[in-house]
Amino acid sequence: METIGRFLEDESGAELVEWAVVTVIVLLTTLSVLSIIMKEGLPQFFDRVMENLGFHRVAG
Repeated sequence: METIGRFLEDESGAELVEWAVVTVIVLLTTLSVLSIIMKEGLPQFFDRVMENLGFHRVAG
């Protein structure tokens, strides 16, 4: 809890930038690994996830 408080009170912004960069790297790595594991099923997987979240693809 103390770490969250320090993060929220950090005024330099460096820690926020660091977390943003780490988040982007983790997301890109995750997508890369998923694309290797699920070569042909990845688009269908994301369609199912988005549908379960309530976002439906609009035709057209």
